[in-house]
Amino acid sequence: MKNFKNLTVTVITSIIVTVLMFMFLNINFKNVQPLTQEVKSKPASLLLVTHEWVEPKIDVRTKESFILSMNACINYLYHDTPEAERLPKELIIAQAILESDYGQSRLAEVSNNLFGIRTWDINVPHVFPLGIDSWPGWGVRAYSSKCESVKDYLRIINEVWAYEELRTVRAENPNADGIMLAQYLDKFSTNPEYGNLVITIIQRDLRTWSHS
Repeated sequence: MKNFKNLTVTVITSIIVTVLMFMFLNINFKNVQPLTQEVKSKPASLLLVTHEWVEPKIDVRTKESFILSMNACINYLYHDTPEAERLPKELIIAQAILESDYGQSRLAEVSNNLFGIRTWDINVPHVFPLGIDSWPGWGVRAYSSKCESVKDYLRIINEVWAYEELRTVRAENPNADGIMLAQYLDKFSTNPEYGNLVITIIQRDLRTWSHS
């Protein structure tokens, strides 16, 4: 009889525990929303797939690799550059070719500077051309990467007073190509034929190469 009572108590206790567990689980299941409901309840920004843009490296091993990697660098920079501030790729690449010999020049190698950009601030990272050992009032600006020098070149063309006429022509002619805009680069160099040199590179080395 005693065993029967113990068995009865055990059964009743098991039933009570089972009922309590069911009630607990039922309450929690009610708080779990289906996936579609969860998506609707969360801010859309939390569910967007983001893409990380990685700065491409300028490849100077060959002329072809230089042109292709410069193009990739410009595409990377143009991701965050307003269309009104962009320049024809052929213009940028032609100047880089002229100033750095396809990235092979000594200054391009030691400073990552593809355009011979100078700094007049001694506190800005810089290097000196051969034959200069101390600060003469300016230096060739040094960059952390060659693509960074392209970014600074774009800033200069878009901000410095010397290229105001170029910016005006670009604004009035949205389809202006590299040859048209190269004519307004006379203040980029002391060489009076600078614009024509850029145009020659565009015609001879870029347009011919892209159609070969």
